[in-house]
Amino acid sequence: MVMRSVEMQRNALSDATSPYLRQHAENPVWWQEWSEETLRVARETGTPLFVSVGYATCHWCHVMAAEAFSSEAVANALNEHFIAVKVDREERPDIDHYLMSFQMASQGRGGWPLNVFLTPAGRPFAALTYLPVTARNGMPGFLDVIGRVREFLREKADSVSEFDLWAAAESTLRSEDSPPEDDQRPAARQADELIAGIATQFDENFAGFGTGSKFPPHNTLMFLLHAGSIAANQRADEIAQRTLNAMAAGGLHDHLGGGFFRYCVDRAWAVPHFEKMLYDQAMALWVYAEAFGRFGNEWYGQIADGIITCLERDFADDRGLFASAFDADTDHREGATYLWSREELEAIDGEWTASFFEIDSQSVVEGRHHLRRKRPGPLADADRRTLAAMLERRRLRPQPDVDGKIVTAWNALAGVAFVVAGRRLGQQKLIDRSVSLYAALQGANRLEDGSWARSTFEGAANPVSFLEDEAAVLLLLTYLLEEARTPDTIESMEADLESARERVLSFRTDGIWMAARTRDFRSVPADRFDSPSPASASLAEVALQRSALLANDIGDSIVRGRAIEHDFYNLAWLMDSGEFYLVERPDPVPWNTLPINALQRQASHETYCYRRVCYPGLPDTWNPGANA
Repeated sequence: MVMRSVEMQRNALSDATSPYLRQHAENPVWWQEWSEETLRVARETGTPLFVSVGYATCHWCHVMAAEAFSSEAVANALNEHFIAVKVDREERPDIDHYLMSFQMASQGRGGWPLNVFLTPAGRPFAALTYLPVTARNGMPGFLDVIGRVREFLREKADSVSEFDLWAAAESTLRSEDSPPEDDQRPAARQADELIAGIATQFDENFAGFGTGSKFPPHNTLMFLLHAGSIAANQRADEIAQRTLNAMAAGGLHDHLGGGFFRYCVDRAWAVPHFEKMLYDQAMALWVYAEAFGRFGNEWYGQIADGIITCLERDFADDRGLFASAFDADTDHREGATYLWSREELEAIDGEWTASFFEIDSQSVVEGRHHLRRKRPGPLADADRRTLAAMLERRRLRPQPDVDGKIVTAWNALAGVAFVVAGRRLGQQKLIDRSVSLYAALQGANRLEDGSWARSTFEGAANPVSFLEDEAAVLLLLTYLLEEARTPDTIESMEADLESARERVLSFRTDGIWMAARTRDFRSVPADRFDSPSPASASLAEVALQRSALLANDIGDSIVRGRAIEHDFYNLAWLMDSGEFYLVERPDPVPWNTLPINALQRQASHETYCYRRVCYPGLPDTWNPGANA
């Protein structure tokens, strides 16, 4: 047996600040939390590490916990030969990003639970996702894998090289940051090329992107809504609306409770993976509210209202802060809360349910039906009443567990979404809700030095400083500053915004963003891929460009990113290219009269600034670049 302290010869997760780690507190595996002490023991005793990364609402994490990690045989093998470490990917996205990048580089695919074997020095050399205890259905057994890993360590441990993400990040940055020097076209015209690139991956049959599992493409939709308006591109509008309709009518949408599930396992948006994430609700609310403002579709406004109801009813705690997620499983059965038998549906109103929902084999899960609408469109009052009655019946069933962790970045994104929804739906109370959310977040997650905790749970803070959290807060502050109308409020918001801007910039070195500032893990470059939520680097760029615009200043020059991969980031590029307006006047302009690419703030004069030139009054025509 490996020599280690008595404290490490037991499962140490019962007092963890993560609900996910606590789910594994009864495993016979001697799980440890990631810490400087754990890593020191591994180095000094020459013990390899087994690091398992997941999150509280992950279905296959639950399955592996119930099978492999509850097995005495697996526990004995891990306890004797490894230091086993559990990591919550939502608490430590830097560790998750590094290890997931290793898995993708070595296997070409990834997923959770993410299980990685590392040398005592912390170098990863083998990665896997879910495996059963013993070989089954073509999958190797986890016990067999442990044996092969031990054999590899005996024979080739010295050959394991460092996995360096910084070299890859620098190479990617050089290859991407080289736009044609002679491209002097307006950004509106260049945006057409990005829209064309997005269109090449559009699913013409079912909407959305790709031909496999469908994630809600929040960032791509956000870019299409903006670029389609700026460039007057009908193809952008078509793709956006068809995708919004498919998401809202299909199985991704909770038609009874509001809100959206994490993704659909099929191309046709029929059957979701049933977990609900806060970041999805925030981004979906933002997108549907903006879409309502762009297209005036009453249905989009109803969907936004439903997301708000879901957030306030299910996610909000007594302080007004939002929990991070709801589980995919209920009583160890995925989606059990949300499924209906044919008899249950007929008992409600057989004629209505048959006309409103697709009750067919395509959305059957374990012999029961998941709800999909037959056709898109706004709800009639009678539909609303029946759906409300169905929800009340559903709420009598056992409900999925909630991960009550308060993640700073996701709450800040929810704050942004509430501001946008308030503007587009004409509801000042939603903007006021965002103001109170920011105040509550300050009270719960702000650290003494002014930085932000990644998350808190039951009063305990995860104090690691992450770019995602600082950037999301800065972004929220830019929206709240636009709503500030008294001198004291404006002064306070400007001071908060400037200090937030400085903290965000502290994460950038030589043009590359750093994911986190921590002593217990190597420095990791920030993720740049905008899916399913905005990448932390993209959040930072958009927030910085917005803050520069509000100051009528020039932000750092950036170049356009790739379609699909960098769609949220490309909003920052549009701002830097001058395709966003700044409106200044004593009294606010009603938001429903402004285009989607406009910012405004209080001033003693009435001007608008566009492409870094300011003019008196307001323009006769918005977005002239669409015709350039």
